Amino acid sequence: MGARSHLRLTAWPIILANLVPLFGALFWGWDAAEIAFQYWAETIVIGLFQIPRILFTPQFVNEELLEITPADERNKLISAWEPASRPMRLFLRLFLAGFFTVHYGFFVAIQGMLLFAFLLNGYEDATLQSGNLLEISRFFLTKSHVQLGLGTIGIGHLMYYFQKSLLERAYEKGAVLLEFIGPYKRIIIQQLLVILGAPLVLASGGPIGALALLVVLKGGFDLLAYRQKDPWFWLRSKKEPAKSP
Repeated sequence: MGARSHLRLTAWPIILANLVPLFGALFWGWDAAEIAFQYWAETIVIGLFQIPRILFTPQFVNEELLEITPADERNKLISAWEPASRPMRLFLRLFLAGFFTVHYGFFVAIQGMLLFAFLLNGYEDATLQSGNLLEISRFFLTKSHVQLGLGTIGIGHLMYYFQKSLLERAYEKGAVLLEFIGPYKRIIIQQLLVILGAPLVLASGGPIGALALLVVLKGGFDLLAYRQKDPWFWLRSKKEPAKSP
């Protein structure tokens, strides 16, 4: 019962965030560029929620991080990232939050330029052809259905954040360094799906079925990402074979 309840609590915010684009694709005439913009903007939302995790997670290093760190590097990791003095801990926390903001922001900007270079050829507005992400964002954010989609995405991630922070108190067992790298794997795979899929949908004439399939695939990937039992499997080093005596 507990596992099912946890699944429902975890899954519903993500299902909610993906239902609106699905209905938009099937019934409300949303096109691939509008949906892709919402998914790109979602990466910004994810980054915004990651900053308080970096700032308020108590430990820099935890058992989970040590498990995925090579044995000969663990002591160095602890000595470097678990300073005794409070001022140094505060400095490191603020430094990581600031560095994450700059690095992640650059990462999102590059993704946006790649995505919109493929998607906006059919639009006649000269400001969209310039590649200026602020102008592109203003253009899409004037559309009420894009506002609806982004609002739903924001609510979904807010519900998930409070569930993990207040109900499960996951931050008490987390590590600042893991929170720093946390969103990158998911964002890379998700955006590759959108960057490759949305232009294909547009090139095929934007059929509703293909657009709905893109939305379903993205939503399914979100659920898999949040239900991943071992989110750090990609960082684990291969076990060395035991040496014979």
